[in-house]
Amino acid sequence: MTKLNGRECYNFISDSGHGWLAVKKSHITELNLQDSISRFSYVKNNIIYLEEDCDANKFIQAYKNRFGYNPDYCESVVDGQSKIRRYEAYTQ
Repeated sequence: MTKLNGRECYNFISDSGHGWLAVKKSHITELNLQDSISRFSYVKNNIIYLEEDCDANKFIQAYKNRFGYNPDYCESVVDGQSKIRRYEAYTQ
């Protein structure tokens, strides 16, 4: 994660077939989402890569409910398949 205009900027990474929003595990816990993330998201170290179709939207909505605005995010596109696909599936 980086800063954008003084606020945290979450990384949205996509490849030719899918995308993920990279979020610190502590942010998932802070928003009390740890029990609602699917196995279609991935984890490596303390970063959870939220799959774009459902889990990322849950995070964005919870963030907006808590802070009153959507989180900022920066986009990056990977050629071919992202290495995220080889990370461990998220489990509680």
